[in-house]
Amino acid sequence: MRRTCLILLLMCLSITMMAQREWTVKTVPNTRLQSNDIHVSDPDGFLSDSAEMRINTALCAIRDKADVFLVTLASIGDAEPKPFATELLNYWGIGEKNADNGVLLLFVEDQHALEFETGYGAEETLTDARCQQIFTRTIVPFFKEGDYEGGLCAGVADIVEVYGGEIPMGLTTTLPSNYDFEGSDESGDYSTLFGVFVLLMFAMPWVGFFYWLRNRNKGTRLDSELNQSFEESGATYIDYVKTAWSGSPWEGKGCLGA
Repeated sequence: MRRTCLILLLMCLSITMMAQREWTVKTVPNTRLQSNDIHVSDPDGFLSDSAEMRINTALCAIRDKADVFLVTLASIGDAEPKPFATELLNYWGIGEKNADNGVLLLFVEDQHALEFETGYGAEETLTDARCQQIFTRTIVPFFKEGDYEGGLCAGVADIVEVYGGEIPMGLTTTLPSNYDFEGSDESGDYSTLFGVFVLLMFAMPWVGFFYWLRNRNKGTRLDSELNQSFEESGATYIDYVKTAWSGSPWEGKGCLGA
């Protein structure tokens, strides 16, 4: 009886400790210290061993272009995910110093948050727009089904593809079959942009035509005014630069209209 009570007490303490676990920047396990080939820190076990191995393999293959690190956490308490990701990227020193090509993908389960944090050297390729596209069109469909591992693997596969790397077998980007993009906000944004583009392409030739016509009429009036001025003042114009008529070295030349 005493032994049973002790086991139950230990179980309660373990559950309480797990429920109260809130990671800070300094307590997140830096697995890179174990091996330079590790690109994942998953202390709360959102990823299977096989998925973690595939992600490490994929991200190692593009290490010469970008140092991408995936961190998955159950909770960071009341901390904001964005500044947390920025501080963690800098605290761990992810990326090469000279290239500043570090990329941190931070997943926080209790806040339903996923942050892309990039160094300046990585922003040119992995732009904010590209990150938003990967999140909305690739990761979110899996997350909505509660498949965190599938979404994270698919997101990593897209990042690898952006950098021209080879996607390992099993790191799939196949979306859930019941996901419909027609209902997503992003498709509507692209449709609006396309409509504006078509409208501009149609309108630009007409704007150019009216601009040319206006300048043509303006040029005709200018020539008329110059000719009138020449006749009244006894001066001539060479490329619209006024030259005195009397005593000019060009006096009597046919090009001056003598």
